[in-house]
Amino acid sequence: MIEALYVVEVPMSLPLDARVPDEEIAAAKRAVTRAKEVGEEYEGVVVATAMVRARAAGEAIVSEAKRRGVEAIVLAAEKPTRMRGGKLLGGRGGPRDRSVGETTRYVLEKAPCRVVLTAPPVDYLCDHEMTSLLVRDACFAAPIPNYATRQWEPAPPLGKIPHLYYMDALLEAGIERADAFVASTDGDNTNLVIAQIAQKRFDVKTVVVRVLDPARATWYEQQGLRTVCPTKIAIEMLDEAVNEGLGVS
Repeated sequence: MIEALYVVEVPMSLPLDARVPDEEIAAAKRAVTRAKEVGEEYEGVVVATAMVRARAAGEAIVSEAKRRGVEAIVLAAEKPTRMRGGKLLGGRGGPRDRSVGETTRYVLEKAPCRVVLTAPPVDYLCDHEMTSLLVRDACFAAPIPNYATRQWEPAPPLGKIPHLYYMDALLEAGIERADAFVASTDGDNTNLVIAQIAQKRFDVKTVVVRVLDPARATWYEQQGLRTVCPTKIAIEMLDEAVNEGLGVS
């Protein structure tokens, strides 16, 4: 059982039961609905969803974890604040910890169970970025039957590359309504992953992906992705320029 929790933060200037804007309620419903859909793609997984009101997300997460008796909290670490602690008013003096934000810090300090932190692919700390890259590479390697392992009873290869979601940016950009999608970040792996999400998860009809590696561009083109390879184009242009200079037609 997985419990997906969405916390609606209510400012101190309003009563806790104040009316929440329709846009925020709609965003919360989309988030928990999507979490349920993704989680229950896997056999035997049941996802329960809930929305709660609170003054601070960290306090709500810890409170709900205690009330529900969860075994672990999975939390996306947010960027740290640069504000100082206010020593004269009883806070911690000097700059705050730069590794995590306030919500993450509170959950780590107060949680009654294990806490698993996740990080986005482009992050403020290099170790977070490397962890994200390892997870992404593991997804690509999962279907390979002869992948070396030292496990006595290794898990069998998966039938396909598992879904790895960095969904916030895609959903905020309106991918669910998109007629076309272009994946053109500075990384081939990222482009290929999000292009396949757009094509297979959101059924975008026209998906174009930039791939620097000519061999991979050709292979994924054969799998149904429309690829553009700047490296291949540059090679062709250079070859054409050299032949023109030599007078070769």
